[in-house]
Amino acid sequence: MAPSSSKGVFALSLPTGVLLLVLFFCNQFGFLPEPAALLTRPQVSDATLSRCGLDRKFHKCIAVADGDTITLEQIGPVRFIGIDTPEKNHPLLPLQYMAQESSEFTTRRCLSQEVRLDYNPHDEDFRDKYKRVLGYVYLRDGTLLQEELVRNGLAIAYTKYPLDESMRQRLLALEQEARKKEQGLWRAEGLAEVAWILNQQQPMIRVGGDGKGRYELFFAGRHLNLPGLEGVASEVAALHRRMYEFSPADFEKETEAAGYQRAEKPATEAYILVFAMAHGKWGLFHQGLVRPRILQTDLEPSLQAFFTLQKRQNEAGKLRTDLRSRGFCPTRALDYDPNNFSSGSVLPHERISAWLRHPKRPIIRWDQAREYMGRSVYVHGRIARSHNSGKACFLNFHNNFTRYLGAVIFESDFKRFPAAPAGAYLGRYVAIRGHIKEYQGRPEIVLEKPSQIRLLPE
Repeated sequence: MAPSSSKGVFALSLPTGVLLLVLFFCNQFGFLPEPAALLTRPQVSDATLSRCGLDRKFHKCIAVADGDTITLEQIGPVRFIGIDTPEKNHPLLPLQYMAQESSEFTTRRCLSQEVRLDYNPHDEDFRDKYKRVLGYVYLRDGTLLQEELVRNGLAIAYTKYPLDESMRQRLLALEQEARKKEQGLWRAEGLAEVAWILNQQQPMIRVGGDGKGRYELFFAGRHLNLPGLEGVASEVAALHRRMYEFSPADFEKETEAAGYQRAEKPATEAYILVFAMAHGKWGLFHQGLVRPRILQTDLEPSLQAFFTLQKRQNEAGKLRTDLRSRGFCPTRALDYDPNNFSSGSVLPHERISAWLRHPKRPIIRWDQAREYMGRSVYVHGRIARSHNSGKACFLNFHNNFTRYLGAVIFESDFKRFPAAPAGAYLGRYVAIRGHIKEYQGRPEIVLEKPSQIRLLPE
């Protein structure tokens, strides 16, 4: 453990060589942070930790949620401080680039291993608003996992909240090193992430201008008139949040309430596409040219610069040249409709009924589940996301698993289902038979045997 004040006085009275020897052996057996951290970072007292129900002992990691969140025995959920890995299980965001890789990295280093925590002296109770413990995660060999994730380009330094200056500078330096080496998130200066997003066929928001100072946002047959580009960054962010927070039917209601109107086609001809990237960054796409990882604060100036150039240049070739000189890079052409928003095709009732041999239970779409709470039904739709925690496998019909229907297979029933069910059903169109119950405010069906779920042709 880190020294208390009385232990610190005793240590300072020892000769330097003896002190270093004591620190070495204590670190080897897990009693102290590694000497560098001990000597450069202010420490939280053991008494303070005890009052908060925490310690610096080694605890077994029993679960990994994603790259920066684990669960420890006797401690509970732990969120790594000082870094941020791409989102894997966020209900309001899509799966992000390198999220799977960062999660697998943390799993290899932590799961079923013993790790210990050190804490940020700037925190009051060492927990976040979700009651997760906030800590630096150390392995048995003294490795600080936050540093390893940033060094390998699997996380960014996250300095939004106060950290001691030595740790802040260390993480920022490691991030710069990863960028220079084009590790992980920084491969091809962000173009690898763009290629991944295009392969995922993630949606993009069209920002259009008429050359006379009037602009519009257009997405999924809805558009919003803008008197100028001031505030467009927040409007883009809000629209992107809604497309992952709500089902298509609820999305229509939310955008209508926000002032969007139905439109068969955009009202403006000149346009650029905006898409979301990991860690709150944005990308711009125009005719096979892309500019990746733009800060939220830089989005409006970047859009303004594009429309200024577009207005001046009538020749496409000249515009492309100007965009190239301003950080746009060539990428592959889009092979999907970036303005299409859907959580999967909706098959006709008659076809579903025929495949299920005319069942007596009601046949409903997944987004109708809340209306049938407490009833036994057939539900059909595409599995949009899945997650196997080891204790249960969750199959969700929508990205926002906190609001919409999900099916769950518990560990005791895993042996009855295909191996790795999270992967077996992900992206597949299915019909699920079961009783819809309410769980934490959302509809849920428990699957106990494979006959309850059937893959459907499309």
